[in-house]
Amino acid sequence: MKLEAIFKQLTIGTICCLGLFNATAQNPCEVLLESIKGTYAGECKKDKANGAGKSVGIDTYEGNFKSGYPDGEGIYTYKNGDNYVGNFKKGYMDGKGVFRYKKANAEDSVLTGYWVKNEYQGNFEKPFILHYKSNGVTDVSIKEQRSSTSQILIISEPKNRFRNYVPIVPQPVTSVNVTSGNFTNESKTKSPTQAISTLISPTFPFKAIIQFGTHSIEVELFRPASWEIQVKLLDE
Repeated sequence: MKLEAIFKQLTIGTICCLGLFNATAQNPCEVLLESIKGTYAGECKKDKANGAGKSVGIDTYEGNFKSGYPDGEGIYTYKNGDNYVGNFKKGYMDGKGVFRYKKANAEDSVLTGYWVKNEYQGNFEKPFILHYKSNGVTDVSIKEQRSSTSQILIISEPKNRFRNYVPIVPQPVTSVNVTSGNFTNESKTKSPTQAISTLISPTFPFKAIIQFGTHSIEVELFRPASWEIQVKLLDE
């Protein structure tokens, strides 16, 4: 993270702005995040903290602000000494960062990865990657559902359900070539509009090339969950 530039900017901005804020106390620079409201020193725009700054309230934040909220790179320090160094968006930990939990008589506990609205997402910015889809695959939708049971549901359906007023039979999964992770079993069901394969008890990270006749996709799923992969195919 390129925090050095922010803090150099902060130092200059703080020196310049402290006198200005004292001279114009009737027009304060507002910080909108309640936990760090108190004393602010830094850059300002339209009466709100904007740019490099530092705000001390119950907790302390030092870094970049936007429209009164931590936004960009910065350091948030809690009153108990815990701190987060990383990216923020509209006052939330959002993006890549490092959270350090202070321990009185032991080494600090460190959590590194990605956050979305203060919630830790894991070591990967996105929970999945679609690496490849063949020309015959018109659309791929991948959804993650939090569940106590992990499985991978693969649903294939034709792009057009009818040809000459006759229903098109959906193309089922013909093979799953696993290159990372594993699964214990596969069950298959079929309806007039969909072919469904369920990969049971997968291990993660899971990466595989999934074949539908002459069509194929390559997907990578990073964390345990109940996954649904919906694929639309051109008629063969």
